[in-house]
Amino acid sequence: MYAALGLFSEHGYENVTIEDIAAAADVSTRTFFRYFPSKADACFGFTGEALKAMQASPDVISTNEEQTRDYARRVAADTAFYATQVRLAMEHPQVRIKRLEILLAFDDAVADGLMRERPGVDPALARLAAYLPTHVVPATMEAWYLAGAPSGGPDFEVPLAAARRAVDTLLG
Repeated sequence: MYAALGLFSEHGYENVTIEDIAAAADVSTRTFFRYFPSKADACFGFTGEALKAMQASPDVISTNEEQTRDYARRVAADTAFYATQVRLAMEHPQVRIKRLEILLAFDDAVADGLMRERPGVDPALARLAAYLPTHVVPATMEAWYLAGAPSGGPDFEVPLAAARRAVDTLLG
């Protein structure tokens, strides 16, 4: 992921091949494809473990908040890297679609968790409520990027608190 984003930042997304990424990461293209089906996938790295944790969580909203705070710490430690990731997602449809695929998987996991945690909840409301916490990251990151990607990264606490209040309101 770091090799890919570095190359995309330096040469432009369209000008970088999978072979270039593999060479920069010092792996074969076969190894690249073992982990990433496409260039767009390489923009986001490995989300499988976070998704598995969400699927197994007994409290999906708290797990989402913990994962978001972990992400916020990574962003604060390397703002240029994450600004590149956001820029690519905003400018390149393939990357934006990949991000949406990832978000949909998290939407499903959170909605399933909410229905598991709150038996009898209306499934449509659970799905609607799931969208709020899972979309805190892209909404906050895009706002931060559009504000010039200030050092220190974005503040996720206000959107996280608003998402929790909205989920509680929706689900009662």
